Amino acid sequence: DDQIDRWVVLDVLGHLVDKSLVIADGDELPRYRLLETVRAFALETLAAAGETPTLLRRHAEALLAFLLPLDDLRWTTKTTDQIRTGAELDNLRAALTWAESKDGDRTHAYALIGASRRIWFASNQLNEGIERACRLLPLPDGITTEMDARFHLALGYLGYLRGRRECFVAAMRAAELLRALGDTSRLIDALMAIAFVGTRCGETQQAAAAIAEAESLIGPSTPPKQTAVFALATSIHFVYAGEYEKAVGCVLRQAAICREMGDEWQAQLALSGAAFYECGLGRVDAAIAKLRDAIATMRRLNVPYGIGNSQAFIACAHALRGDRDEALTNGRAAV
Repeated sequence: DDQIDRWVVLDVLGHLVDKSLVIADGDELPRYRLLETVRAFALETLAAAGETPTLLRRHAEALLAFLLPLDDLRWTTKTTDQIRTGAELDNLRAALTWAESKDGDRTHAYALIGASRRIWFASNQLNEGIERACRLLPLPDGITTEMDARFHLALGYLGYLRGRRECFVAAMRAAELLRALGDTSRLIDALMAIAFVGTRCGETQQAAAAIAEAESLIGPSTPPKQTAVFALATSIHFVYAGEYEKAVGCVLRQAAICREMGDEWQAQLALSGAAFYECGLGRVDAAIAKLRDAIATMRRLNVPYGIGNSQAFIACAHALRGDRDEALTNGRAAV
């Protein structure tokens, strides 16, 4: 604020840690928190000073200022760095709760949703993100085209695992606005969202058209990670069309791109998907062998997630082969 220079904040924070009023968790990148008793007292004191509304607004503004650059760098940061943003979930919830309140600022809520998809993905709370966004619909007239586009892009992309009609409509809206803005990178994102969600909604023609348009926009300057996700989106489209051979080729391309980036973890996730798709081609024995290799590799790499997903795949493969005990064992391990 006006009383404390921003460069002095770290010193002040250090003094609070020394006095055990603030707790520092972690090593290389610590996070700071309050004990519940201290937090309750601080909130009471803040309210007594009449400063709660101002600080709630500043908190939401600070979170948005933190998220916007991360959203711009969504395809160039390491996956492990992206996962760390999941730690901001409670900050996001608090900021949205304030923004939606009678004393808050709904425009700020639209902006927060538009910049927050990494948090929902990293914390595995996609459904909550969708519900929060849907509560804000329809957006009012008068907001900027960019805010409108980012909001609908986030809502559309959050539905990539499901066939929710709201997410498909949002992705279509985002693509329309992003074409008008000339934002090619986010337009590709919107088109991938249309492919992911539209395929599952039964909007196969729209999904195919989106894939074709995205493919025409992807070029040498497209970040490799974005190109890899496009390959995944295309594979889902082929799976729903029953074209498993083409789906396998897409995820193998995804794996190759990940390896070129030096991301063996994401490559193994892609290879697990390729192996699972091979079940659709009747190559169940080969699928099981490849999934075992992928699980062993991910365990060796000590990955933060993905093993359970591969165990679910191998459980399905064993079930297809009639291996009841192995299917149940792997299914339980996945759960």
